Amino acid sequence: MNKKEILQISNSIKRQLNSGMLHDAFQALCQLSEQSMAYEITEKIKQCEQTYAYMLRYMSQGSDDPSRPDVYLGIVQQLRQLLDRLVRRLLSAETPTLYYNVMRTMNMRGEDSVAREVESYLALEGLPAEEPDSLRERERQQRRLFDFIWVNFPLTVADAASLRRLLASEVSSEVKCLVTGALTLGLLEFYDSRRFSLLIDAYQNADPQVSVRGLVGLLIGLFRYRNRRLDRETSDRLDLLRDEPQWSKDLTAAFGELARTRDTERLTRQLNDEVLPDLMKRGKDLADKFRSSGMTPEEAMENPEWGAVLDESGLGNKIRQFSEIQESGGDVYMATFSQLKQFPFFSEISNWFLPFTINRSEFADIGSGPVIGMLGNAPYMCDSDKYSMMLSIGMMPEVQRNAMFGQLREHVDQVREAQQHSTDADGLSLRRSLINAYVLDLYRFFKLFRRKGEFFNPFDGTFNLIRVKALESDFTDTELLRAMAEIYFKIGAWSDALYIFRKLTDIIGPRQDVYQKCGYCCERQGDWRQALDFYVMAGSLSASDTWTLRRTAAMQRKLGDLTGAIASYGELERLLPDDASIAMQAGYTYLEAEKYSEALNRFFKVDFLREDRSEHLRPLAWTQMVSGDRKGARATYGRVLLAGADMHDYVNMGHLEWAERNIGDAINYYLLAIEQAKGDVGKVIDDIRADAAALEKMGVDTAEMPLMIDALLYARF
Repeated sequence: MNKKEILQISNSIKRQLNSGMLHDAFQALCQLSEQSMAYEITEKIKQCEQTYAYMLRYMSQGSDDPSRPDVYLGIVQQLRQLLDRLVRRLLSAETPTLYYNVMRTMNMRGEDSVAREVESYLALEGLPAEEPDSLRERERQQRRLFDFIWVNFPLTVADAASLRRLLASEVSSEVKCLVTGALTLGLLEFYDSRRFSLLIDAYQNADPQVSVRGLVGLLIGLFRYRNRRLDRETSDRLDLLRDEPQWSKDLTAAFGELARTRDTERLTRQLNDEVLPDLMKRGKDLADKFRSSGMTPEEAMENPEWGAVLDESGLGNKIRQFSEIQESGGDVYMATFSQLKQFPFFSEISNWFLPFTINRSEFADIGSGPVIGMLGNAPYMCDSDKYSMMLSIGMMPEVQRNAMFGQLREHVDQVREAQQHSTDADGLSLRRSLINAYVLDLYRFFKLFRRKGEFFNPFDGTFNLIRVKALESDFTDTELLRAMAEIYFKIGAWSDALYIFRKLTDIIGPRQDVYQKCGYCCERQGDWRQALDFYVMAGSLSASDTWTLRRTAAMQRKLGDLTGAIASYGELERLLPDDASIAMQAGYTYLEAEKYSEALNRFFKVDFLREDRSEHLRPLAWTQMVSGDRKGARATYGRVLLAGADMHDYVNMGHLEWAERNIGDAINYYLLAIEQAKGDVGKVIDDIRADAAALEKMGVDTAEMPLMIDALLYARF
């Protein structure tokens, strides 16, 4: 069987298990197991089936068995794991992904196990590693340990006991972090209750770096299997976590950071296309002014006149904009450091999960000092980016490197002071900072690793912990729900924002602002009918709210309810009689309803209110033209031409001349339209044909249209 066939059979069995069709699932599993010659798995399937048969026999005899639900759940969960083992076995032979490549390599060493690998590493950890060879050997063992934990499935009782011992030992923080990363990555391949349990152990570790990595790994795993019922052990341990005072705060912080990654691509585009180029341009212009004035930037900042120049340049606003994105948790370095992930260091998968340390063989020639120490503790930078920075420094000539260190050294004290201010008494800010950094590390791995397409990507745009049933009881706090809904709303994740706002409404009852945002989420997704329903509900709570009325009218127009839209705009005009934008939209609505007199009244009103602007002139001229006021239309189109005409304007002027039977002038205007369309004759002809109904209203015999189009084509030569 090829990979596609294996996965099709697997999905079919999963559907059977989900729907409770265990009889069919047993048969399909046995058939799959026999095809793969996995006789030990076949035996376990038959044992499960025998247990299930006994359970059914007791039930058919009318026996009251309070343990029956737990027995049934245990059977289903065991069948799921056996299915995973079969799929893994079948895919392992030829699947060329990195996971199976590493697994095949490990299987060649049949006597090894996770437990033995852990014991070997613990023995090595106690030996000194100052020499380069010793350091490289330790790094090799760390990579090997990571790979073993990552690809072994399922973890045995002995494996879990050894890993639990390692996490509780005095080994370095970086090794515990690597173990936690390997547990997470393996869990994303296949469900494993012991991995969940070990990630909870990691979360409860006293080392904050290990703790936050265990937390994030646990949450990503729960999201990965959000549609699968958790095993009893994992469910019970989650319940115990809820009794810990730190859990709710950590969960909120991690959820916020994971949700914000959904906005990273937009922020990267904004920084690359807008903020940074403008910052560089304005900065260069000001630097030229500084040089010509003979002042340093520091002196200029103390000079009130130069301070005004800085404000007028907009440079201060751009800097503040960059800082606000950074301080709100936005990933401002993704674009920059994504270019620095080509070093061989990043070809090794375990290095993406390694916390930053200068005690690496790659950095042997760089040395140490306050600047290196500053880099290790730099706020806003994740470990992956710190490694990129260090590897880049290592590529510099020594003279250039020393000069760079000299320039950076003066900032060391400032960074240390910022770090002191960023850590509060109970360590909450430190934990939030560590969570942010680890989420950024994971984001870079799943987006930038050379074989990223082979992994389940939690950052693919669907991440939302509130959709995880196992965490349902953790998300009943209205303030938390509101905060998460606002994050998704701000970044434009409309489906998730709507989901949370609706959940919030179920708890707090009708709220105008929540209904408004629900409506806007629906509108942005193109669900105008649902959007209108929410806007109507919002309007029922405050009939005089003009924003809601505007959106209600807009949705009515999109749905073709022109009568309703006219009524809504009428109410808006009563509330805001001098608002030109409302008059304009009302005019468009009357025009669509072919109520030309009412439309003209609104467009003339806009003309009075906005006599210095011209956006209303086109609909005004068109309305005059189709309503029969050709003289008025000619005068208004004259104003349009003075303001700057486009292709459509020249086409409409041609229509006007055609209606007046000035065929030569009509053709001349159509030729000008072709010129505006950069010679695209077809575009102009399509525009003429699209206006056939309007031409008939103007008295044009549209049977002449083929003749007019041919006359236009001949007139071009």
